[in-house]
Amino acid sequence: MSPLPELNKQSPIAVVAAGRLGSSLAIAMSEAGYNVAAVSSRRSDHRDWLNSRIGDAIAVESAQTATNMANIVFITAPDAVIEEICSIIEWRSHQAVIHCAGVLPLSAIDSALGSAAETAGFHPLQTFPSPESSDRLRDVSFATEAEKPELRTWLDTLATDLGGSPFPIVSSQRAAYHASAVMACGLLAGLTGLSAEMWEPLGIERSEALRRLIPLLRATVDALDEKGL
Repeated sequence: MSPLPELNKQSPIAVVAAGRLGSSLAIAMSEAGYNVAAVSSRRSDHRDWLNSRIGDAIAVESAQTATNMANIVFITAPDAVIEEICSIIEWRSHQAVIHCAGVLPLSAIDSALGSAAETAGFHPLQTFPSPESSDRLRDVSFATEAEKPELRTWLDTLATDLGGSPFPIVSSQRAAYHASAVMACGLLAGLTGLSAEMWEPLGIERSEALRRLIPLLRATVDALDEKGL
């Protein structure tokens, strides 16, 4: 494989398929002083919004157009389509291709290796309710994976610059990591929904019950943070 060019804050970055995660990540990187050159979105209204929010970045419809403008490319699409998106892009040998999925192994973007690009993974352990959730990248963990030490170092530095804490992961560990995240987030939401429904015999609707349960949930999580399990 061809060596990567020097990686630093000035390295041109593209974010492909910028939805809630990708948009939040692009905004956060730009605000941290990174050179976000392009973002791609198929929605014209979202491209207009991205153009108004991300420094000098150009929002484009085509993932290929965005990719052509960068040395470092983040694929932030839903897990189910990351492999497909990667396979239809024409990569260059000096590019770093990074997926942001929690459960997918690096082999999901192996098609980029055929062009001698380098691959990596960068997953923030967080949920993103809207495209403008860049503040949620602070104080979170980032799972980083890369074959090239210099690429892994750059990703670790990026995580730190975003206000987070990086930790290493390998593809064989991703299933357990993802299951843990689903239990901590999705299972909690499901149990909370059931708890709210149990207020119905009291004559209290689910939405009001949730509002009344939130302080208890928040105090429970705060206690876990302060005192541990």
